[in-house]
Amino acid sequence: MYLHPVKKILGLTVLYSVIIVGIFLLQFRNESVFSKSIGMLHYALAKTGSDGQPASLKNKLQISFRGLEFTADDKSPVIITRSLSNSEEHITLISYNEATPQSCSFNFSEGVSIICTVNGTGSNPGLSLLAKMPESVKSVSIPYKISGSSSLTGTDMSSAAIETKGEKFELHAGSITKGRIVLTSQSPALSYVSVMEKAASSPDAISSFALANEAVYSETVRKFKASVISAFNNALQDNKLLTEQSVTAYVATMAENGQYNQALDTVPDSFKKSQKRTYLSAPYFGALTKTNASLQMQMENYRSMMSHALEIKSCDIFTVDDIATYLCQSGPSADIRSLLQMPSSLPETAISLSQMAGILHTYTALTSLNQELAVVLEPVIKRCTTKILSAVSIANKEITLSENGTPLSPVQAVEAGDALIQYGLAVKEQKLVSYGYFIVNSYLSDTSSMDIYALAEIYPALVHNNTYYPHFAILKQDGTSSVWAWTCASSLSCVKDADGVISLAIDFPQGLTHYLFITGIKPFSRIQIYGMDFRTDPRFETYNSSGYVYLSDIQTLLLKSRQKSEEETIRIFPATDYTVQ
Repeated sequence: MYLHPVKKILGLTVLYSVIIVGIFLLQFRNESVFSKSIGMLHYALAKTGSDGQPASLKNKLQISFRGLEFTADDKSPVIITRSLSNSEEHITLISYNEATPQSCSFNFSEGVSIICTVNGTGSNPGLSLLAKMPESVKSVSIPYKISGSSSLTGTDMSSAAIETKGEKFELHAGSITKGRIVLTSQSPALSYVSVMEKAASSPDAISSFALANEAVYSETVRKFKASVISAFNNALQDNKLLTEQSVTAYVATMAENGQYNQALDTVPDSFKKSQKRTYLSAPYFGALTKTNASLQMQMENYRSMMSHALEIKSCDIFTVDDIATYLCQSGPSADIRSLLQMPSSLPETAISLSQMAGILHTYTALTSLNQELAVVLEPVIKRCTTKILSAVSIANKEITLSENGTPLSPVQAVEAGDALIQYGLAVKEQKLVSYGYFIVNSYLSDTSSMDIYALAEIYPALVHNNTYYPHFAILKQDGTSSVWAWTCASSLSCVKDADGVISLAIDFPQGLTHYLFITGIKPFSRIQIYGMDFRTDPRFETYNSSGYVYLSDIQTLLLKSRQKSEEETIRIFPATDYTVQ
């Protein structure tokens, strides 16, 4: 009597089991799992595809690195939080690509990418993650766990200590909670670094390295200058385009070796006569009247950059060459003080590593140019040195500087290292100087393979004691006015006597010719050169002698100086109806 229902139940059970297994097998019969590695970083993905159809990625990702694991799948999804509504949404994996030999980018829906970068190629590398998100997203939450043989020994809101196989690591991110790491638009980066590696990159540890030695640094600079000359000559032989920056670096280096005229003769006439030349190379090749327009444009650029920086609260202006000199040339103002106060009011995430290095350079320059302005910038300086030091990772005495998982370019790294050197020398902190030596020596260990363009870009960041490289010089500061020059002279001085006569002393090797822009010269009655009165002459550059043109509307003296002696003195007499201030 009961046999029929029992058979029916058993039959249905078998049928449903077959259907479920069939669905399961159908779902996964075309799924394949594959894995890849970047050093100690391992990641696994899954893809599906039916016969004749291209494979597509599944929303299944696993990343592991030295005891730390990240996952992203339907059960443990990556979650975003919207900027305006604060609502949460699950996002799915769409694609991946190996951006560089040391990094891989995992691209999700809603325009979110997570970039994993292995820092260092030695036996003790670190890991960094960078979340890139659109403005509509304010945070990305990533599931994580510690592998079986590892343990979490301590954690707070933004850092954790992890121990695995006897090694200790520090994990830093925007927010660390149980099972999830949250990266935000303000703090989009994660770093995972060995405590031993961190200790190895401390200033105390660095000072014992050979590359942190001053003698090695001096040799690096010497080889760098030799590379500038050889690379320029190679560019000439290969008929490559010569940039103004590369010509300037070459002439300055040759002049330092006592070969100024030889350098000028080597530069092709096509460059010297080029209409594209600017004030940068004018101290060597003249054409002051024509190139003066580019100098005035640069001054206007400084003014507009300062206004823009204050408007959008950007520290990019501190990465601009000679910005400290410009601030002093302009005289004290409320805007200048506001600009120098701005960095300390911004969160650290709003200031990039290159900007921090620029701020450090600016502060160091101001300590000798205008101590009062330097004091205004001082509150942010500790943050600058800390950020540069924290960007360094060292494995097997190999150094890498990176920001948000992205390695710095050689130029950026040298600028950061030089910022530490110049600041350390100014405040007498030898450990920072040694650290800077180590960075510069590491990145410039072989400059022979660099082309002239890269060398010329690095030159002003590395070489500071070669006055033949064109530079600004402040000759006189008086309240809101100043007298300044753009020159390649070894030194300039400006002295006014009781009668208001200005004596301008110019130091440059005897027998050589160079050109100067001197701005801030008030109207005058006459000028004496070589002890004789000279008149303004628009053809002054064509004569085998010194000469000048005065632009009264911008109070600028365009001066050709043919040095009959190593120090020439130009005397400027005040106008009869004008008293020199």
